[in-house]
Amino acid sequence: YNGSGQAQTTSSVAPGSTFSLPTPNSRSGYSFTGWNDSGGTSYGTTGTSTQTAPFSAFILYAQWSPIGNHTITVSSGANGSISPGTTSVADNGSQTFTITPDACYHVADVLVDGVSVGAVTSYTFTNVTANHTIAASFAINTYTITASAGANGSISPIGAVSVNCGSNQTF
Repeated sequence: YNGSGQAQTTSSVAPGSTFSLPTPNSRSGYSFTGWNDSGGTSYGTTGTSTQTAPFSAFILYAQWSPIGNHTITVSSGANGSISPGTTSVADNGSQTFTITPDACYHVADVLVDGVSVGAVTSYTFTNVTANHTIAASFAINTYTITASAGANGSISPIGAVSVNCGSNQTF
């Protein structure tokens, strides 16, 4: 089958016998990536070694990938996420990502292609012509409590005490 669902050729192969993979028709704007059957079994690409036919009737489907698409690979540390996840972007296309920390956390840093762009909560790739990466790290929110006592009392601990969001501090 070609990429448009039109039959190229029909062949009969006895179950368990070997067969050679056919050469797919060309498809404008796409690259041939291999053959699959309706069950998802991969048979490789044209020119690979011969294959063994399954023990039931099957149809081979050509698998295609658009030419010029680029992958933006997403990774985020614990305590937050980047949305959408890893995605494909058309040549010269754009893609915006949202960086969201979990409750009690903030964005510590965002790296695009390994270079810091700061603690941003949104990043847009524009005019994409190559693969890219985006990664985010998150840190817990901390608060400072400054404790002091009057002339006739005491408090412990005294002074500035750093407390993580969601934690308790006893005085």
